[in-house]
Amino acid sequence: MLRVQRWQCEGRVLTPEEARDRREAIRDSRIERLRRADSANDRPEERPTGIGTGFRVDADGHLLTNHHVVEGCRRLRLRQEGRILGDAELVAGRPDLDVALLSSEVSGPVARFADSPPPAGRLTAVGYPVSGAARVESATARLAADPGDLAGAEAVFRFRGDLKPGNSGSPLLDGRGRVVGMATAERDRVKAYARTGELPPAGGIAIGAEPLIAFLSARGIAVSVGDPPEADEAAVLARARRYVVRIDCWR
Repeated sequence: MLRVQRWQCEGRVLTPEEARDRREAIRDSRIERLRRADSANDRPEERPTGIGTGFRVDADGHLLTNHHVVEGCRRLRLRQEGRILGDAELVAGRPDLDVALLSSEVSGPVARFADSPPPAGRLTAVGYPVSGAARVESATARLAADPGDLAGAEAVFRFRGDLKPGNSGSPLLDGRGRVVGMATAERDRVKAYARTGELPPAGGIAIGAEPLIAFLSARGIAVSVGDPPEADEAAVLARARRYVVRIDCWR
């Protein structure tokens, strides 16, 4: 508040009743601003207990993620680049494959799956990793997998690269921007060191595109297959950031 000398004041002096009404109006205005600010953010008791990643697979707002991301959640909220998009519901899941299908009212671009094995083993994960404070913006991670693993018929394959908690459910894209798998677990390097005496490189396990497509097809979800319309890598990743979301879980 700006204070001036009495002889510098302009206007008239308020009566005690007018001064009281003015103070009450200022108080009510401040309370309303605080109420609006509070409603725009999560209250401390409403903060999520778990965070993961998911990605949109059709124009109806269906999302794919890991089953362990949403297991036991009483509420699922979707965020994208810091914005709250709305809530989602669990439609179907396969704990043995660690995949889950969610429904939402969020529309936008959808992921395109690979219709053939990628020509090289270089991959990019797009997701919402947790590093210190929970990220509210998407991030990419450079990964690699052996072409033979990507071309195999196994439900899961191993990859090399550094992923963090929160990346569970992240799509793994090949150089053309096609989904070739979904990250599901980090490699337990401590356990591997205890067993072999050697520290293996960072990496993890992903579910392949074929079992993901089969899971969705069995539930009536038709996915887009083939190359995305974007040609360069920057455009492909920019588009991916529009169909990848953060999933907040309250248990």
